Amino acid sequence: MLGVFGYVYPGKGHRQVVRAAAALRRSGVLASVRVLGGAAPGHDDEVDALVMSSRERGVPVEVTGRVPEADVVRLLRQVAVPVAAHRNVSASGSTNSWIAAGRRPLVRDSAYAREMAELRPGTTILFDDSSLVPTLAAALRDPDS
Repeated sequence: MLGVFGYVYPGKGHRQVVRAAAALRRSGVLASVRVLGGAAPGHDDEVDALVMSSRERGVPVEVTGRVPEADVVRLLRQVAVPVAAHRNVSASGSTNSWIAAGRRPLVRDSAYAREMAELRPGTTILFDDSSLVPTLAAALRDPDS
């Protein structure tokens, strides 16, 4: 199971993760997506669109809605592959939450992500648009990575 943590809003990467999961499924990898969070204020339509797109692509998706603080670490640890596919720095809290839970998230390559990877070696795995699917496949083969 692939996991994305935090609010659902445009640019957070949820749709990209679903597209990547669909590509994995076409190659025989039974990937699913768990969204740990709910819609950002004013973006309820994003959750609806995400669920519809997932169904159209044959990707099982679960949207938990808001995660109570007491449950965050436990739920982050249940995901096989944590992903922070955001296109902006605003999701840095999500990345840092994965790391604080003892996870090594896949993080979209950016100046910020490279800086954090340099400051905290071994805490993230960087990807770009062209490498997301093979990086996810490798992580699913070896979740301990």
